[in-house]
Amino acid sequence: MPSILSPLHLLRDVITTFLPDYSQSSSLPSENDQQFNLEEFEVDYKTGFLPPQHPLSSLPEEFDLWESALASARDCLSLGEDQSAAAAAKRESSRRWRQALESVSSGITSAME
Repeated sequence: MPSILSPLHLLRDVITTFLPDYSQSSSLPSENDQQFNLEEFEVDYKTGFLPPQHPLSSLPEEFDLWESALASARDCLSLGEDQSAAAAAKRESSRRWRQALESVSSGITSAME
């Protein structure tokens, strides 16, 4: 996986690449720089405002129903504004997909009450 630059790394790289004179005469932020207390602002030095851990690639097993529903949505749903022939062909499968999801969600909501 390619490394992701934090905002500070990106800024430093842009400055040193395009403004070499500035980067030599100025102190750019570094990981050891006490001037920036990133933890105070809940900013990770390597990932910036993104969380330091990678997001889940899929939900835990108890959410398999929702995972499969979303996976099938890619094939059978289209935007209501889409008037193309491909979108029109998906209208019936979209309706069935929504009905199936509504019946499942109402059952889950009832079980939670």
